[in-house]
Amino acid sequence: MKLSVAMIVHNGAAYLKEALASIYAQSRKADEIVVWDDGSTDAAPEILSGEGSRIRWMREETNQGAFLARRAVVEAVTHSRVAFLDSDDRFHRDALSSYEMIAGHHKEVDLLFGQMRNFFDLPGKKTEEKSPLLWQKGKTPGNLLVKREAFLAASRRVQGTPRAEVVSWYQA
Repeated sequence: MKLSVAMIVHNGAAYLKEALASIYAQSRKADEIVVWDDGSTDAAPEILSGEGSRIRWMREETNQGAFLARRAVVEAVTHSRVAFLDSDDRFHRDALSSYEMIAGHHKEVDLLFGQMRNFFDLPGKKTEEKSPLLWQKGKTPGNLLVKREAFLAASRRVQGTPRAEVVSWYQA
């Protein structure tokens, strides 16, 4: 199975390097990494340009919002399975291998959600949330493996509606 990682970023420079590092550190390497910069005005474009050939990135000059950015990045990927990672999140080291294993056993499934780790800023210091459940199940758009064509079809169905989050697209 060929697997793309898609990321959207809008003014996400604070965590972008860490998010990209978590993609590069995967036990199952991504077949491609595509990043859509949705009009960032911080240092995100400079960080992305410094990644060289490890990623393919595109830039929209003005912020279009998550709906259009997610669709644009999925249109840009070349493989049939797309794993999302938001620019302020990190993948677990085995995220892609886990997605691949489950998707291989359940080919009929359009959406697979993984687990997420919450973190937040304290003044001058980034800290992971102290919780007995460090990795939590979460239906978030930045923590998802999708079939490319199913994603694009769902996004076309809801175009022009106020639904911005992926999960709600499949309920339309």
